[in-house]
Amino acid sequence: MSDLTTLANVKSWLTITDTAADTILTRLISAASAFLINWLNRQVTQATYTAEKYNGNGKTSLRAKNWPIQSISSLVVNGVTVQASPDGLSNGYVFDDKYIYLLGANVNSFPPGVFGKGIMNVSVTYVAGYATTPLDIEQACIELVSLKFKERSRVGIQSQQVPGQASVTYSPRDLGKDTKAMLQNYRAVTPS
Repeated sequence: MSDLTTLANVKSWLTITDTAADTILTRLISAASAFLINWLNRQVTQATYTAEKYNGNGKTSLRAKNWPIQSISSLVVNGVTVQASPDGLSNGYVFDDKYIYLLGANVNSFPPGVFGKGIMNVSVTYVAGYATTPLDIEQACIELVSLKFKERSRVGIQSQQVPGQASVTYSPRDLGKDTKAMLQNYRAVTPS
């Protein structure tokens, strides 16, 4: 798993110019990145997925587990290799950012041109993810790191009364409403 931001970007956001906090900030960047990837329920950075298995669904399209799809190097349905459509119109497969589509006749399926129903009978090797982290995801990571960095002195404290002053209540949330809204478009959800 790759970090979703850099130490330099976090330090710039926090206006830190020395190296005293570099170790803790680096640790927080990795922890915040892992938290966001788990919350999004998918990888974000570009990677190769080799022979990823799917159940054939009897439809002309199949949604990839990871996205955006950048390229497909192999598609096998029911043990038969399907070639890419040479022109996007004739027999073979095409894809967009999330889906793989079959065009024309597909070998070993009934009816033709669909991902034949079956258990783990479709295998795909492909590259998916973003070459660089989208800015809104990176900003969410920077803000989460900043929040955790600033809150480290009050871990476990939800409210505080300062003599002669007003009381302060701290929010126990990891992600604020605007951050969740910003990330929602990238979240992988399981259909019900």
